[in-house]
Amino acid sequence: MELLPQVNCGACGFPGCAGFTNGILEGKVNTLGLCKPGSRGEGLVDLREYLKNNPGPDGVAIDLPVK
Repeated sequence: MELLPQVNCGACGFPGCAGFTNGILEGKVNTLGLCKPGSRGEGLVDLREYLKNNPGPDGVAIDLPVK
């Protein structure tokens, strides 16, 4: 969650950055591009790389597009 912009705007359709993070982990997010503030700059690219290289508790890496 630290890699998200922490704006907590809800533009992604989830209740803040924590909600978006939970949505990613629960498989409810199909693109990181839902995070509008994070779409500026390289923040979502960094998040994508982190998710790909750090499998979750189930041992599965998450690979979501940025756009």
